[in-house]
Amino acid sequence: MCVVALGSLVIAFLPADVVGAVAKPLWRGAFLLTMTLYGAVLLVSGGISFWLYLRHTEAPAPEAE
Repeated sequence: MCVVALGSLVIAFLPADVVGAVAKPLWRGAFLLTMTLYGAVLLVSGGISFWLYLRHTEAPAPEAE
């Protein structure tokens, strides 16, 4: 959660020409940067959760016939 908060603050304090270079009008550039940040955080978080799941989950026992 801290990464999202800090990233959002960084985006808020970016110069207008940097945000405007992403998309016009200015609010659309800030929105795209924010959604990209949120998406990246969700992908990393999901990847860590999936890795932990695979690491700590045992394979099922073979079924007897």
